[in-house]
Amino acid sequence: MKQHPLRWLTVLSLLTLFFVFACADDDDSVSIDPHLFEDSFQIDPNPVDLYETATFYLAWEDHDGDFDEPTVTVRLVTEDDVTTMIPIENLEVEGTTGGSLSFEVEILDEYQGEYSVIVRDEDGNVSNEVTEYLYVNQSAGEEGED
Repeated sequence: MKQHPLRWLTVLSLLTLFFVFACADDDDSVSIDPHLFEDSFQIDPNPVDLYETATFYLAWEDHDGDFDEPTVTVRLVTEDDVTTMIPIENLEVEGTTGGSLSFEVEILDEYQGEYSVIVRDEDGNVSNEVTEYLYVNQSAGEEGED
């Protein structure tokens, strides 16, 4: 029994299509949301003395490069479960599609606890949230008040 050549061509074409679709990655798109690297999040010094300044450091990436002037939101949850939005100072951003950012926080009363940071890039895309615990040496601030 003789096979028709068009039939083999059709089968070969279908197999090629199946192979192409099977090899295609469903997640080839690159996210335009900024990403903060949890492992890079550091607060220096930690612990910090009361009424001193702590510097926060983070590594980030933003594939569409609109991270020159991000909006940084810092939230503190204290051991008493009180949530406070923390003002930042001296924001510095390095890099275009990836790099580092740093900012300072003046440590006031009740500022010990878990700090969460998110950023919004210039187009309004919001990053993931990263967290780090900051310990505050309360007695150091009291010694300076004498």
